[in-house]
Amino acid sequence: TFRPVGCGLLAGRDLRPMFGRIQRQIDSRSRKYENLSAEVPVIQDLLKKLGENMERSVEEDSSAHTKKMSKLRSLYEDISKIGKQLDTRQNTLNAAFRWMASDGYNNEDINWERELSRLSKESEENCAQDNEAKLAREMTDFDKAIWNIRHHGECMPGEEDEDMVMVDVKMSFKCPITGSLLENPVKNKLCSHLYSKDAIYGLIGSKGQIKCPYAGCNKMVSKRNLVADKQAERELKKYVREQEMKQKNTSDEMDFTQAD
Repeated sequence: TFRPVGCGLLAGRDLRPMFGRIQRQIDSRSRKYENLSAEVPVIQDLLKKLGENMERSVEEDSSAHTKKMSKLRSLYEDISKIGKQLDTRQNTLNAAFRWMASDGYNNEDINWERELSRLSKESEENCAQDNEAKLAREMTDFDKAIWNIRHHGECMPGEEDEDMVMVDVKMSFKCPITGSLLENPVKNKLCSHLYSKDAIYGLIGSKGQIKCPYAGCNKMVSKRNLVADKQAERELKKYVREQEMKQKNTSDEMDFTQAD
């Protein structure tokens, strides 16, 4: 929970002279969390590549290999959870900043400690479900990367039918602004939603920040919170290649049938 220095002693007092200093404190911490959060995908990618190399180095499973992979997976999960915690804290700071710029600044009698505690609790509750879903997706991505080393083209145990998976992939790579497949995908660090870079930058324009264009998402998106998603770009290219190959095979089968 974020608490400005001495906030419990300042309830009911005119805080306007301190407003600028507290804003700078919040902004400084927010940037710190933002920088740390940006490192999480880098570490995840390194761990995933390490797992893929470990999987390539063995011809068949052994208890020792399984144990090593289990430890690596647990480490990947811990890093993912840290990333979600950083995102939640940054969301809390952003909410505090917005509150200070409106109600907090204009109301001299407000209890800052109580209000900031409320903002922190609300941020954690709002992020909890999203973080759980994002963690599940990231762990599935890790498992698929390892699985594909020796089982490429096969569905993982418990995975849905391949056609259903392709529909899900197509939907996840569809830009909510253009309605087409993503181009130069960028990710909103506050909610992990993806957009085409030119489309989201054009939508933000000079506004500074806007509400995430995904239906039902209440997170904000600004250029500062957008990062290039290389993993999504790789998966998108893979999906496009698979669809082109599928269309080619379908065309070849039709030509063969017509020849008969």
